[in-house]
Amino acid sequence: MGQPLSAEPPPMIPPVDAASSSSTPSYGLREHSLSPLETLAQSISTMAPTTSPTMTIPLVFVLAGNGTWLSYVFAIGGVLLVGLCIAKFASYSSSPGSLYAYAASAFRGKTGEPRSTWWGLVSAWALLLAYVVTGASVTGGFINYSNVLLQANFHHQASPTLLAAIAILGATAVAYRDVKISAQAMLWIEAVSVTMIVVVVGLILWKHGFHLDPEQWKLQGVTAPSVRLGVVLAIFSFVGFESATSLGSEAREPLRTIPRAVIQSALLTGVFLLICTYAEVMGFHGSPQSFGDSPAPMRYLAAQVGVRFLGPLIDVGAVVSMFACVLACITASARVLMLMATTGSPTSA
Repeated sequence: MGQPLSAEPPPMIPPVDAASSSSTPSYGLREHSLSPLETLAQSISTMAPTTSPTMTIPLVFVLAGNGTWLSYVFAIGGVLLVGLCIAKFASYSSSPGSLYAYAASAFRGKTGEPRSTWWGLVSAWALLLAYVVTGASVTGGFINYSNVLLQANFHHQASPTLLAAIAILGATAVAYRDVKISAQAMLWIEAVSVTMIVVVVGLILWKHGFHLDPEQWKLQGVTAPSVRLGVVLAIFSFVGFESATSLGSEAREPLRTIPRAVIQSALLTGVFLLICTYAEVMGFHGSPQSFGDSPAPMRYLAAQVGVRFLGPLIDVGAVVSMFACVLACITASARVLMLMATTGSPTSA
């Protein structure tokens, strides 16, 4: 007879229960100050779901055309698989080091001694670079879209340097002030913006009678390579969905709250973007301007369904959402960098 199978987790990832998680070093952060909703707001804001219907989805459409929705289906599936892996790690231990700490713990031996510090270091710098690059790219979007709005409404544009300073310094000031304030700010910014987009999308579906769009359903003019390229860009809509893991010291009941936040952020945002993709592509059928060429697609669609006043508000919401994304990137990267500086080695996290 063989040995009975053990239900215990692998020795390389020591389990941590809710009681022991309270003994995790606070690193000077406000322990257990964030509610589950505020923790979820960190991941949601890093993904900036409001910006995808206005900027990312049109770019995916340029590549995938009527197969844009299919590109997002594949992207959602891939992100959820990754999210399940991250959530498994997050259910065993909590740390402000996010994936950095998880990678380091995965290379510990059975006695707790590190097998290698290099994987932790590589993960730490790669994660930090990802947050910095994401924040920088969204800052570029903030500058571009702000000038589009200023040009449309006031026939003037602002200095890119000034707009970059507003985005970066403003977000840094809010993040420095209090993590709870920044989490609540990100939550309300995204909630208001997403609500306005949902109203427009719902009216588009109502106007077209809630029927299947044959051009999208039959993938008219779509090829496999175009869908594949669309998936690559669609995944950018989910960048940062794991950033709630950086709140390991500040979330309440982190071993339960953070894994749920990771999966919920990917799933909720995925469903939202999939519906937006379908509705936006259908709403631009018969339009004199291509969906992929429109500088402000939600403004055009809002006018088409009789709620023209929501168009400028959604555009403003998209700009503010980009600000919230910069804020979320600063919050996450600061915690990873802090842990790197505090511990000196990822294996001691």
